[in-house]
Order: sequence, then structure tokens, then C-alpha cells
Amino acid sequence: MLTAGVITLGLLGPALAIGASPAAAVPSGVKVDIVKSACVGKSSTGKPTISWVGSGLQVPLKSAYVKTRVQGKLFACFWKYKFSDQDRNYDYWGASVETYWVRTDKKGKASYAALANHQISSNKTARGGIFAGTKDYTSKTSCSRQIDVGVSIGAFSASTPIQACSSYKMDQVRASNTAGYWKMPKIGGFTHVETTYMQKVKQGVKPTFSMSANYPKYGYHWSDGASHWVPTVNLKTIFKKF
Repeated sequence: MLTAGVITLGLLGPALAIGASPAAAVPSGVKVDIVKSACVGKSSTGKPTISWVGSGLQVPLKSAYVKTRVQGKLFACFWKYKFSDQDRNYDYWGASVETYWVRTDKKGKASYAALANHQISSNKTARGGIFAGTKDYTSKTSCSRQIDVGVSIGAFSASTPIQACSSYKMDQVRASNTAGYWKMPKIGGFTHVETTYMQKVKQGVKPTFSMSANYPKYGYHWSDGASHWVPTVNLKTIFKKF
């Protein structure tokens, strides 16, 4: 499912799954194309290979803190796509960041802090203030269930899948006429996160999207005030520009 691109695109009404052949099964006069895509940290068998680590149990014993850190592996995929219809004045473009997370710790907890975020920015400004991005999401389902979060712009719609344990949340920090930014404060509670940003531009204009997935690579230090070990927040970045 992840190899072909999970984002679902279409006209308002039933969203359209694009898969590897996005032009297939779309209404007459409408075309949806994946212009470019790439994955980072994904093995030939589809498994994540990039290590991430968050906070642990904040106690005086260093070995206990280290052993209880929430941690695992991830991969990230990036997509640039374009809607086209019979409008001779404007085009609609979008970009998507997808991250897939697994836990490898034995004693860590998903509730421990492990900040991650997605960012998408365009070198073009949305015409007429017409833009859209994936909204805030708080899971109300089990860890195994994936939920599609809808986004719409003009006559077009997208559906971005998110899989998280109950109560874990993704915040839309910002959505503007040039960019979108999302954060997940406790990424250990997530398995799959996809966010998308879309904008309206003048016909023929081809925006360039800068996309990043930032993942936790926390350190730790002793706090005299707290009298125990505490996390040092540090994020690493996976970046693509299409």
C-alpha cells in the first residue's frame, strides 16, 4: 500500500485512489498526476531503516533512563502531484509527506516525549488565498486502525491516512498561502502519518515544494534541579525538494 503512494485524490464527492497510475479511473476532463516521488530509509522489503529515539523514564539511575527510552525505526516518502481540469486560468498543485514508524524498545512507553514534525513549503504564493492542508487530528480508535483525514481545495479533495493509538494527536501548527507545518509531540503512539499541502496557482506555473520529515534523536543530561536524568531534545531532518 505504501509503495504506490497512499494519498487519495479526486473531485469533491468520492475521493479517487491514484496508486501507480494516477490518470486511471478519474472523471472525464480531470487528470491527477504524481509528478515526482521518493522514499528515504525504506529497505527493499519495505521495512524502515532509520533509527529514532525519544525520552525515557526520568529517574536518578542513568541505566534505567537509557533502557526505558521510547525508540524505533522509520522511513519517509515524499510526493508532488497536480490536479488538472478544463479550467484555462488556474492549476492546482500539492505535496505530501508520509512517515511510517515502528517501535523497537522493550521497556519504553509511547507516552514518553518524542517530538516529530512534517513541513511542506512552496516557492509560489497561492492565488486568491486558495490553499489547504491536513487538519489537526486526535485518534479515537485502536492502534491498529487507520483513519483517512480529508482535505479539500476548490473542487478537488485529498485524503491523508493516519494510524495512531487512542488519544495521540497531530497538530496543524500552521497553514498559509505558501506552507504547512504539523507536529506530533509523542510519535511513539503513531504507526503511520501522512500530511498534504495544496495550493491554487496561475495556469502554467510550476511550484517547487521543499518537504521535510523531522524525527527525534534525543540525548539526555543530568538535571541538578530535578535530581534525575532528563531528555535533551534533538531532531534530525529528512529533506526533499521537488
